[in-house]
Amino acid sequence: MRINKVYVATYALFFVAPLFAQADPQQPPSPSSQQMTVPEAQRPQEPRRLVQQPPQQAQARTEESAAGRPQRQLPPAEEKSVVTHHTARIAGQTINYTATAATYIIKADDGTPKATMFYAAYTKDDVANPAQRPVSFVYNGGPGSASLFTHMGMGPRTVVLTPDGHGMPAPYSIADNDYSFLDATDLVFIDAISTGYSRPAPGETPAQFHGVIADATGFPISFSSTSRGTDAGLRPNF
Repeated sequence: MRINKVYVATYALFFVAPLFAQADPQQPPSPSSQQMTVPEAQRPQEPRRLVQQPPQQAQARTEESAAGRPQRQLPPAEEKSVVTHHTARIAGQTINYTATAATYIIKADDGTPKATMFYAAYTKDDVANPAQRPVSFVYNGGPGSASLFTHMGMGPRTVVLTPDGHGMPAPYSIADNDYSFLDATDLVFIDAISTGYSRPAPGETPAQFHGVIADATGFPISFSSTSRGTDAGLRPNF
């Protein structure tokens, strides 16, 4: 009988001991138990090692990917214009004027197109002697700003603002600009290359048009009184 009791006690201890071992807070959990209780998404991830390719191999891969893609063909430089006619109330008087939106090509000495420059010209109609009428060329500041914003302050049309000069909520609207200079001078708004609709010619580096010297070379314009308001009248003075 005593042998049986000893046998039963030993048998019970064999099954109960692992339970006490798992419940012991001072005993660290085994890797197998942690793997069973912690979800995979919450387990700490080992940092990935970045494999740096040799420069020759990386360049070869870049050339292969570039060769596999079709080259984007840029449109050729061209001169084009759109002419419309309008009426505005400026400085207390009704003025009929012509609006010309156009591009002209800046060329090198050998005739190679360098860039297409965009401008918008407003010229007063019914002028008795166009040769004596002043012309103002308007350029915006920068860097990287087109002449669009100068239209709103000096052009024949302007955006409707609040009495204190703030923007109105949508829908936006425009109205005659009573403070425009068009009653006293014709206006030509010119975009610097890489702003507005002015762009370098295909294959030309944009950086050659950016800078003080580049602006001094590209911006001088002759505006012929006999072809006023047309794209043929605007040419750079090189």
